[in-house]
Amino acid sequence: MARSNRAAPLPGVFSRSAEVRAAEFNEADNSFEVIFTTGATVRRTDYFEGEFDETLSVEPSAVRLERLNAGAPVLASHNQRDLGAVVGSVVPGSARIANGMGIARISLAATADVADIVAKVQAGHIRNVSVGYIIHAFESRDPAPGARRQLLATDWEPLEISLVAVAADPGAQLREFAERNTGGRPISVGTLMQNLRSSGCFTPEETLSVLEIHETTPFTLRSYQEMMGHRMSERVAEGPRTINRVKVGVDAGDFVRAGIEDAFYARISGQMPSEPARQYMGLTLSQMAREWLGQRGAIDRLSSDHEVVERAMHTSSDFPLIAAAVGNRYLQDQYEAAESALKRAANPRSVRDFNQINALGLATAKPIEEVAEGGEVHYGSAVERREAYVLRTFGQIIGITRQVLINDDLGAFSSPIGLFGRACAEVEARELAALLNANAGAGVNLRDGNPLYHASRVNRAAAGTALDLPNLSLGRKAMRDMKDVDAATPVNAVPKILLVGSALETSAEQILTAIQANAIASVNPFGGKLELGVDPRLTGNGWRLFADPRQFPVLEYAYLEGAQGPQLAVREGWNVLGMEFRVHLDFGAGVVGSLGTYWNPGT
Repeated sequence: MARSNRAAPLPGVFSRSAEVRAAEFNEADNSFEVIFTTGATVRRTDYFEGEFDETLSVEPSAVRLERLNAGAPVLASHNQRDLGAVVGSVVPGSARIANGMGIARISLAATADVADIVAKVQAGHIRNVSVGYIIHAFESRDPAPGARRQLLATDWEPLEISLVAVAADPGAQLREFAERNTGGRPISVGTLMQNLRSSGCFTPEETLSVLEIHETTPFTLRSYQEMMGHRMSERVAEGPRTINRVKVGVDAGDFVRAGIEDAFYARISGQMPSEPARQYMGLTLSQMAREWLGQRGAIDRLSSDHEVVERAMHTSSDFPLIAAAVGNRYLQDQYEAAESALKRAANPRSVRDFNQINALGLATAKPIEEVAEGGEVHYGSAVERREAYVLRTFGQIIGITRQVLINDDLGAFSSPIGLFGRACAEVEARELAALLNANAGAGVNLRDGNPLYHASRVNRAAAGTALDLPNLSLGRKAMRDMKDVDAATPVNAVPKILLVGSALETSAEQILTAIQANAIASVNPFGGKLELGVDPRLTGNGWRLFADPRQFPVLEYAYLEGAQGPQLAVREGWNVLGMEFRVHLDFGAGVVGSLGTYWNPGT
C-alpha cells in the first residue's frame, strides 16, 4: 500500500549520476545535452531509520523544472560555496521530461579557467554528470517482509547540474573529497581506520568505501582533514545531505571535534581556521578539552582545570586522538617544508618489509629485429644489473606534561613536534647526500667495485672544470651519448635537474637564467630547461646532472608500505604525567643505477 507524504518532505539536498551526450557538443556556445534523470532506484541511508530505496518519478507533473529552465548553474562537483565552481549554466527553456528521461542542454563558460573542462568534455574524458535536487513530497510504500523501505518522490525539484569525475557509487561523496589530494605523504591504513572509527560519522559501508578509495588514491593527513572539515561544515550548515547515493546525518560531537581539532591546529600553525573552528579560537587547550569532555558528558561545569586535564589525558576520552591528529598535521607541515632537493633527483618507492631491497633492471642486449613475412621471432637476451639497500627505522619519544595543557603552552606542544618533522627530513637528506659524497664526491661503490661516477661508465668529466655553459653542454652531450649495459644501445638520457652544493648556488642560478638575447650567440640554451636543486650537504665544488628519475633511476629511496614519511602515535604518559608522542620513520636509500647522471668535480 502506498501512503502519500507531502507534509514531511525528505530533508536535505540530494544528487545522483546522469549522462553526458558529448557527441552533440556545439563549439559555438560550448553546449551539449545531458540526461539528468531516468528515475532509477538508488539505495540511500537515513541516519535514524536505516536504508531505503529511493525512486524519482519521471512523470512531467512530478518534476519542477522552473529552476533549470531559468538557467540553473552548472557546477564542478557540487561545490555550492565558491563562485569559481560555477562552470556554466543550463540553457534556458531546454529542460524537459521525455520518454521517461529528464533532458537538458547545458552551456559551459567561454573563460580561461573553464577551457580545460571544455576540452576534457569534448575529448570524452569527462563523461559523468550529477544532478542536485530536493524532494518536496513522496509516497512511502510498504516493503515486503525483510526488504528495504520504498520511497517514490512524487514532487521533486532539480537545483543544479554538476560535472563530476566519478560516477555514482556508495562512496562517491567521499571520493569527491579524496580526489582533492593536496600533496604530502599517504597515511597508513591503520591510522585511517583509527580516525574513521573515532570520528563516529562513518557507517560500516562508508568505511569500506573510504578504504577502497585509499587503495587507489591514498589519503594524506592533509587531504583527510580537508575532507572531514568540508564534510562537517556542509552537513551542519545544510542538514542531512547526500552526494551520489550516500546520506549521512550529523552528530553534534562530530562538529565539535572537527572544530576543536582545526582550531587547535590553526593556533599552533598560524594558518587561517575553518569556519567551524572560529568559535573555538579563543579557547585555551584546557578549555578545548573541557568543551570536548563536556559535550560527551564526561565532566560537569564545576570541574577544575586540573580535573579536566586529568580526564582528557586518558585515551578513553578521545582527546589524545585529537592531539595526535593535530600533531600529525603539524609534523607533516614541518617535514615537507624541510625536504631536500635531493629527493627530486631520486626515485621513490614503497616496500612491504625490511628485507633487502633489490633494485633490478633489465637492459636489452641487442636491437629488436625485423621479422619477415612468415619468419620466426627470435628470443632476445638481457643483461641484468642489480644493486641493493635496506630500510632502517629512526624514532624518538617526547612527553607532553599536564602543565603544558593547563598553562596553554602551545610552544611546548608544537616545538618538539616541529623538530621531529625537520629531523626526519634531515635523516632522509643525510642518507641521500652520503651516497653522493662518498669517495670524494664520486659516489658510493657499486657491485662492480667502482664508484657511481667512474671513467668506465663515461658519466664523469675527465677533469674538474668550472660550472659554465661550455662544460654544461659537454655534460649534456655525455648523457645523450650514454650506452646501455650492452655498450651499444644509446639511452638518450635528457638532463632534467642540475644538482649543486651551496657554494655553486649563485653560479647555477646565473647559468640557468633565461635572458632576452639580442644575438644568437647570446642565447642561453639551458634557460628554462633545467631545474636547479641545491643541498648544502653536498661537499666540494662539484656539480651533477640528473635525468628524470622515473625514466633513469640513479638514486632511490623507499618507505615501508602504508607508512610514507614520519608517523606519529600517542598514548597516555607512563614516565610523565601527561601524554607521550612517538615519532618514527622507516626509510632507506641507495644507488640503483649509473645511467642518467653526470658528475663534474669542479674547481
